[in-house]
Amino acid sequence: MARTVKIAKIKPFMKGLNLKVKVTKVLGTKEVFSRKTGSVHKVMEVLVEDETGQMNLSIWDNKITNLEEGEVYEVTNAYASRFKGKTVINIGKYGNIKKVDEGEKSV
Repeated sequence: MARTVKIAKIKPFMKGLNLKVKVTKVLGTKEVFSRKTGSVHKVMEVLVEDETGQMNLSIWDNKITNLEEGEVYEVTNAYASRFKGKTVINIGKYGNIKKVDEGEKSV
């Protein structure tokens, strides 16, 4: 079940996350190898924030889109994981990200 959360409340392994975030920095896109499936995936890494904190956001494969620093986005049906000791928000197969309209920009 999807739930609206703030960054400070996100813990590893939470699912069905909805949140509104501002893109602080686009960190880049890279290819990663999955030991689990043996396939190669593209992942875009972005630093995002809301009024409660900052966190990395990973956008996977066909969900990758052009994001602008300083713009506000709505993330739906994301999940949280742990990577290199930090909690990360992920947009995978079932998640989405879209730019927020001008009137809804407050984070």
